[in-house]
Amino acid sequence: MNLEDELVFLTMNEDLDLGPIRVERGEDLPLLRTSLIQGARDKTWKEAIPYTEFLKGMALCFYVNRNLALDKGYDQILVNSPFIPRLIQDIMLKIEDQDLKKALLGSLKDLGIQEEDLTYLLTSLEEKDLAGKDLQGQDLDAEVSRLIQAYNQVGKDSPFYPQALLHMSSLYAGTGRYIKARHYAKEVLTLQGQEEVKIKAREAVEELEDYANMEAVQSYLHVQDLDRAAAHLNKVSGNYPNPDQISFFKASIALAKEDYEGALENLKEALDIAENPYYYERMGLAYLGLEEVEKAREAYEKALETGFDPYTIHHNLSYLYGEENLDQAIYHGEAAFNLKNSKEMVDWLNYLENLKKGLDTEDNSL
Repeated sequence: MNLEDELVFLTMNEDLDLGPIRVERGEDLPLLRTSLIQGARDKTWKEAIPYTEFLKGMALCFYVNRNLALDKGYDQILVNSPFIPRLIQDIMLKIEDQDLKKALLGSLKDLGIQEEDLTYLLTSLEEKDLAGKDLQGQDLDAEVSRLIQAYNQVGKDSPFYPQALLHMSSLYAGTGRYIKARHYAKEVLTLQGQEEVKIKAREAVEELEDYANMEAVQSYLHVQDLDRAAAHLNKVSGNYPNPDQISFFKASIALAKEDYEGALENLKEALDIAENPYYYERMGLAYLGLEEVEKAREAYEKALETGFDPYTIHHNLSYLYGEENLDQAIYHGEAAFNLKNSKEMVDWLNYLENLKKGLDTEDNSL
């Protein structure tokens, strides 16, 4: 079987004109077809022959007739071939069909490729599949964790180790875990070689820096380590896309320090940039700290208007109105109770109702 006859088996079921070779019909192998066309287009046909022979061997072994491939000695040129890296690159870049990519990569098991390298390649395809799925919450976290575990199987000796680290960085960033994302991007920078990958890692570190610092601010605020929270907040650059959040966290630190005036100033700055119901809720807390009850009510009412956590707002407003305005206190108390049946609110409503009955009795006796 000569070259032209073999190509009949390996190409599309249509006419292909490749200059010195004319193929009329046969089986489809897009990677081989792409390589042949590119070789003819670039007029590097002779230089491309060794790689094309390698691709033909793969096609014969895995898609057409394995015995024919063995008879022709293709098994000798396939295993541990110097063309395997190029083949991998072509599969990843030139084949659009994801299922075909996976099938081609699966065939590499017989070519001596390391299992962890194959794991990396197949996992990167699964990551692309994940981008097309509409997953949220726990489902998304579970898929991301599974992919990260797969990338973790890629050892430091693998040529794909730096790329695996970058993929893990991207996955962590996509789920809001920016500190971990930055860690893996920075780890790439400690490795030798692969300058192209390092450039991407530097770009990732630069993009993640502000987000990682903001995540640190939230973490330290949660444990009330205000000094470290403030230190990380000061590291956030002017390029951070949500400057209102910077003002908000300044206000949060001020509230924790009972600096209510400072908190109000920062909250007003935040609201000048972006309307956020949570900022109004925090403003209500700051006004309470200053014992400006009417302004606290106004802020809580505004938070309720803009959709912030209705239970919390109704609960707080019920207490804020209290004995001063029993009708409003009862209204907000009942609204809170309807959202969450708590014993605290039952006791509070009973107290308000009894107080109202007592006042009504006094009015009727006059």
